[in-house]
Amino acid sequence: MGGVTVKRSFIIKFEPDRASWLAIILGLSAVALSVGMNFSANPVLNYLLRDVCQIMLVGVAAPLILLGREGNLGRAGLRFDRPWRYLAISSVLGAMLAWRFISQTPDGPGLYFRAANIGPAVYIMAANLYEVIFFFVFLRFYLEKSFGLLPGILIAAAFYSLHHAGFQPKFLELFLVGLGYIAFFRIFDHWLVCFPLWWVGGLGDLLGPAAGLTRTAALQGWRALPILALVFGMLLRSCRSRPSPNRGEDSIL
Repeated sequence: MGGVTVKRSFIIKFEPDRASWLAIILGLSAVALSVGMNFSANPVLNYLLRDVCQIMLVGVAAPLILLGREGNLGRAGLRFDRPWRYLAISSVLGAMLAWRFISQTPDGPGLYFRAANIGPAVYIMAANLYEVIFFFVFLRFYLEKSFGLLPGILIAAAFYSLHHAGFQPKFLELFLVGLGYIAFFRIFDHWLVCFPLWWVGGLGDLLGPAAGLTRTAALQGWRALPILALVFGMLLRSCRSRPSPNRGEDSIL
């Protein structure tokens, strides 16, 4: 996508292609699946709606397949080059955010570091991987490609907010959170800059005293395993695939 400039940030266009429309359809599908959770109290059905359909199929498998086939993984920011630079930036910011959460909690770190939080924490971290891949990388890339940088970030943040409809309906707050994090990601254009910062933000918000997540007790750690297996399995496959010069593909390494 190239570097971010002030002039380029304010360019608005309307050039959607087939892949962009497919990305929008997948975004709407993620929202619809979340809304569907409001009409069911069945834990098995909610697992199928959230984990299997929204996260694994719509949010991980479809985006990685589409980006990979079009040779856009690296261009979209799903890269692994110079990992320690981006992980270091994220770690410093994550430590600062963790200190903020702990210092503002009457019980201090004890509220977060409890045995009962292990399962939900593992699941939240797995779901955070999906959010970065789907909203920060995939949707943002195709929306930006079709409508411009700022519209792409704004619309991706709106999709991020709305996809919480079935389990954390704090839409304005989540829109602003998504907007800030997606803009931060776009500055560096490298998905590893989101970790561990995004994990700290998610855990601090959802396990803290002001948590707005419903059904937290249902977030068992085992639910993270198929998500993690799919994410890392597909990423490993992408890393081992060589770019094709004939298709103009870029490398993610």
